[in-house]
Amino acid sequence: MLRGNTNWNLYKTFIAVYETKNMRQASEILGITRTAVSQNIKELSNQLGIKLFTAHSKGVEPTDEANSIYPKIKNAVESITIAENSVAKLNDENNKTVKIALSGVSTGTLIKGYLKEFYTKYPDIRLEISQLKDLDLIKQKQVDMIIGVKDIMNQNLKIINVYKTHPVFIVSKEFLKKHGLSNTISKEQLSKLPIIMLKDKDIVWKQENEVEESLSTILPVTAPDMTYSMVENSIGVGISSKEALKLLNATNNTDLVSLNVHDMPLNPVQFVCGYNGNLAKSARIFVDGLVESCKQQLSPGKIKKA
Repeated sequence: MLRGNTNWNLYKTFIAVYETKNMRQASEILGITRTAVSQNIKELSNQLGIKLFTAHSKGVEPTDEANSIYPKIKNAVESITIAENSVAKLNDENNKTVKIALSGVSTGTLIKGYLKEFYTKYPDIRLEISQLKDLDLIKQKQVDMIIGVKDIMNQNLKIINVYKTHPVFIVSKEFLKKHGLSNTISKEQLSKLPIIMLKDKDIVWKQENEVEESLSTILPVTAPDMTYSMVENSIGVGISSKEALKLLNATNNTDLVSLNVHDMPLNPVQFVCGYNGNLAKSARIFVDGLVESCKQQLSPGKIKKA
């Protein structure tokens, strides 16, 4: 029987596995590996001297013993969690570092335009900004938030809608001349042109809520600079956003123009901020300021406040 030196992480693991009946899902909720989940359950089972779960093809099933102790453990873990959150809130009030992961090129451009304003107003808050490589960064609490245009709506993260925009196709005048086109074209004409897109497909265009599969050849690239370079060299049509072009001053290049695809309605692309749990005070200040900055910089009608 367990006596003293209680490891509450074992009980938190038990609750996650009991409620999901799946080791993998429990690992995602807890932000630890599946192996760690299995080891925690085994250790708790040994400490209590009872079998907690029975494995089957689709997951695990709680034993009668697990069913009997679940309500009491649930209440105890909830009490501990409330206490931990209270301490965390106190720490958050004094935390002056905000860790941000960016998941999109246009997002990076947006942040770049906002940083000077933020640092001027809040010189005591330190920002640590990195490119998103793995969603586990936020699950493991290595970053406070992810900001980007990717679909992160289904990642068990809380979401703030920063703003909405529309993708825009950019092309060189030389490219249009070579193909005998004006800057106003049809969807059918666009479907015959090569589209240059980042591999992570930050921006997609849709029609009737379905990805337009029939559109042209996709030429994947790995960096935004390469996208613009290929467009400038008349290799194909690039995809960006009007706001990103505005902030980058890309339209100062008189050899580049945006295409008007007159018969292809485009759904807005949603720029979102995803985070796990409650934002610390400094992080909330950053996000609130970002939303307000977007309202001031971008055109009316394309802003959606959180």
